[in-house]
Amino acid sequence: MKRIVILDPISDDAAKRLADETGWAVEKRLGLSPDEVPANVEDADVLIVRSSTKLTAEVIQAARRLKVIGRAGIGVDNIDMEAASEREIRVINTPGATTTSVAELTLGAMLSLARWIHAGDASVHAGEWNRSQFQGFELKGKLLGIIGMGRIGREVARLAQAFGMRVVAHDPFLPGKSVGGVPLETMDNVLSRADFVSLHVPLDDESKGLLGRDELEKMKRGAYLLNFGRGGLVDEEVLADLLDRGHLAGCALDTYATEPPGATIDRLRDHKRSLLLPHLGAQTREGQIRVGMELVDAVAKAVKRFMSDRTARLAAEKEEAEAAAAAEIEAAIAESTGGSGPVAGEGAAGPGS
Repeated sequence: MKRIVILDPISDDAAKRLADETGWAVEKRLGLSPDEVPANVEDADVLIVRSSTKLTAEVIQAARRLKVIGRAGIGVDNIDMEAASEREIRVINTPGATTTSVAELTLGAMLSLARWIHAGDASVHAGEWNRSQFQGFELKGKLLGIIGMGRIGREVARLAQAFGMRVVAHDPFLPGKSVGGVPLETMDNVLSRADFVSLHVPLDDESKGLLGRDELEKMKRGAYLLNFGRGGLVDEEVLADLLDRGHLAGCALDTYATEPPGATIDRLRDHKRSLLLPHLGAQTREGQIRVGMELVDAVAKAVKRFMSDRTARLAAEKEEAEAAAAAEIEAAIAESTGGSGPVAGEGAAGPGS
């Protein structure tokens, strides 16, 4: 029987609907170590993952029956796309499902940085009452620079404008001088002018290390950096340097080069105006429901297309085989009659016809 194997959590409702829509067996195999994954995907026709499980070339090679990979979420940097392409395995993600969730968290992070919400909370929890240390500022009138104007970037811009913020953006893949009323500028202009710089781009070979030392030092003195895109976009050591020097006032990170980051962000933890979250961007009830259901729809459609293509291919192969068999019979008849054409009784003209 065809089998769909779920390696990272999706809701039980989504898993049941996936079974109902496809008619295939659906199995959850969660919490596997990287070494355990290859042996657990050998019988999979479809794999479902989130960001935790890495589908390396080795894993994809082990999944000999694999036809579809479903990624619950936006990024596909945990999937070896080249290995999948070589096998003609279709990779599906859900880019729009968590747009609102990530955009709202981004605005929440800006508010927390501007008004010391996270630091003030920690202070009161520690039994302190230091109001004078936490004077903040308003977002209204501040300039937000967005790097990456896809679905999330555009929603962040819309929400920021509702707070009275001015917005500029950089996206090398968009034509024209503006998008949705937001001016498009060079990366250098955005970095040097913005009070807040927010990253909303995928991680790939071109964007890895997007903000290194040169780029971070171009940021406006006293600005804030937010990375709610993907880990690996920012050089975290250089970011810590600029916070230590006071060049940057603060940062908010939800994604990291290594997850969980461990000691790699110890220097960032030392800054009161650093807001460090455990990859919460998509973690809302509504977002998770949309992720599961959008993934079910896309995977079910891919499965049905595969089965339809397979049926058509088998029908074509059967027709080709029947034609070849008929040709062999005709050749045999021709050989038995000396190649003289049809025998009497099979359309040959008799005397007097």
